[in-house]
Amino acid sequence: MLSSRVPLERYNRFSSSRVDEVREVVTHSYCPHDLEPATLDKPLKARYNSFDLGGLSLNFLSYGTDVEITPGKFQTFYMLEFPIAGSVRLEYGDSVYETLPGTGTLLSPCEPVRSQWSADCGQVMVKIERRALEQYLRRQANVSLTRPLEFEPFIDLAGNRGGLIKDFIVMLLGQAEKCPDLIAQKPVSAALERALMALMLNNLDHNYCRQLGGGERPVLPKVVSRAQKFIDAHYAEPLTLDGIVAAAGCSERALYAAFRQFLQITPLNYLKTVRFQHARRCLQAAAAGDRVADIAYRSGFTHMGRFAAEYTHRYGEKPSDTLRFATR
Repeated sequence: MLSSRVPLERYNRFSSSRVDEVREVVTHSYCPHDLEPATLDKPLKARYNSFDLGGLSLNFLSYGTDVEITPGKFQTFYMLEFPIAGSVRLEYGDSVYETLPGTGTLLSPCEPVRSQWSADCGQVMVKIERRALEQYLRRQANVSLTRPLEFEPFIDLAGNRGGLIKDFIVMLLGQAEKCPDLIAQKPVSAALERALMALMLNNLDHNYCRQLGGGERPVLPKVVSRAQKFIDAHYAEPLTLDGIVAAAGCSERALYAAFRQFLQITPLNYLKTVRFQHARRCLQAAAAGDRVADIAYRSGFTHMGRFAAEYTHRYGEKPSDTLRFATR
């Protein structure tokens, strides 16, 4: 876990309240971008800490006020980031995500990016050079790249796979504070860089998962695949855990264990995710006259207040906003 201290405090690159100065420094460190405070009520109080580690850079950034940032495509690097306070509403290509402490994103150079940071937001950000990651995938993993490497952006840092990534980054931040000269040595920094790239490629979802290592991800146990097929076919019905367990043909305990091991999620949370995915697809494809309540009901939801609140948390916008955008 991160301590209450600001990460990389001893490596402060700048602190400023001038928008043009902040934009210039962050542009030099990452890429050209637009930076606009969302309000004049609270002045900008930006803080940027950074530690270079070979082909990686460990960073902490906060703005002290609500801001909107538009960098477009990153082009030459991947950015793994997670807030330790506050929230970020992120537009990545055609998708929208909201990250809070406990969640993060891994942004690829393939899609345009725009984000809104809350005033209390502070983010840990790890910049990974695109060339180094693609080279690792080619040489170490023996994969031939026929299209750009693109990761599934959203990361649940409380899950097994996401937690592994976060723990490694937290370790790097701690070692940068305690023994910077040691980890900055070229053989050490190169090994740490390779370790992070291996963790990312083998634990996070991306478009080369099937080719990685010459094989596919482990085949799901039959009890998991049977439960998934049952849920996918009946998600709109009032399903119960007992019904899912019966369809899987095993005990409740065994089904929970298998879902946790292979999907990092519980059966009921998988059901909820399927329902939300269906509701969002329907809202995005809605026609004039469609109603949020009708779509939610057809997706298996019966409590509109809870549906709207969790939908907003998951996708960073109200279901009524998704519907309004689709039908305007």
